[in-house]
Amino acid sequence: MKEKIKIVLEKSTLLSRIGTEIYYFYLKLKKDDNYKTLLKYSNKKKIIKDMIFSHLHYKVKYSEYWLYNFEDLNETGKKKYVSESEKNTRVMKISPENVRNILKDKYQCYCKLQKYYKRSLIKIDSNEKEKFLNFCQTYSDIFIKPYDGSLGAGVIKVSKNDDYTKIYEDIEKTKETFVLEELIEQSNVMSKFHPQSINTVRFATLNDGKTVHNLFAFLRIGCGDSIVDNLAAGGISAAIDIETGIITTSGKNEECEVFIKHPDTGTQIVGFNMPNWNEVLKMVQEMAKEIPDCKYIAWDLAHTDKGWCLVEANSRGVFDGIQMHGRRLRDEFEKYFN
Repeated sequence: MKEKIKIVLEKSTLLSRIGTEIYYFYLKLKKDDNYKTLLKYSNKKKIIKDMIFSHLHYKVKYSEYWLYNFEDLNETGKKKYVSESEKNTRVMKISPENVRNILKDKYQCYCKLQKYYKRSLIKIDSNEKEKFLNFCQTYSDIFIKPYDGSLGAGVIKVSKNDDYTKIYEDIEKTKETFVLEELIEQSNVMSKFHPQSINTVRFATLNDGKTVHNLFAFLRIGCGDSIVDNLAAGGISAAIDIETGIITTSGKNEECEVFIKHPDTGTQIVGFNMPNWNEVLKMVQEMAKEIPDCKYIAWDLAHTDKGWCLVEANSRGVFDGIQMHGRRLRDEFEKYFN
């Protein structure tokens, strides 16, 4: 009898959890801009049911559902994609937390890989006004980033004509820690895509202890008035062939809009040949071996007139920037993330 009661309670708890998960998933869906698009579908009820099933079965978020065209895929096709939830769970198992924290801590990562940054970077805590002002006065343009920020959120660009004291007072009010870094002067060849942002390559590697495997690469390009190139900030991504450094797809944003040319500058995206690509291949191999216990690393790289430099490194770099172009990562994921 006790076993039967236990089974009933377990089922009840599971159903309650699933019900709650579906409820909050639907609430988030209704707030998403893509929901407006969904309402135009004649079979919207069928799609919503499929979205909920895909969320429970494949762990995909509603945004991933649209990016990966799940509404047009059968079960075999859906299984080929790896959700962010599944990826993050596996990453936490293959790389120790203390090692992942090296990359999460922007200043610690800088200290570890300083020669690849090729620029100055400092950490600012509360009550360090003089240190802040000295750095601002040393470099004409700088970036201020939240210490543990991601997805380009909270990034501020400071120029020589700005009021440094006022900016310091504003960030001091937050009681948070920040990093200040010398602005990267990207090359003209990369600036022509979108001059307001640093347009970076996201290059992912997997170190299995014997070999550093190159998993994928894609270009990220800013749009509009944005000073960052992140997809979450309205940016565009385009897949890069790892061997040649040639962009093999059109650009695409999180709204699923496709661009052969950049919408602001008109610069051709597909077919562009990334400069000095062999330098990138050599650099990611070297950096991955500097932190061998962090198995999966997504490197953000910028091109300058002096070559490539590291912008930052990520232990949980997203898969959506490459999978949104039809590059399904299931095979590599099962092969290397165990």
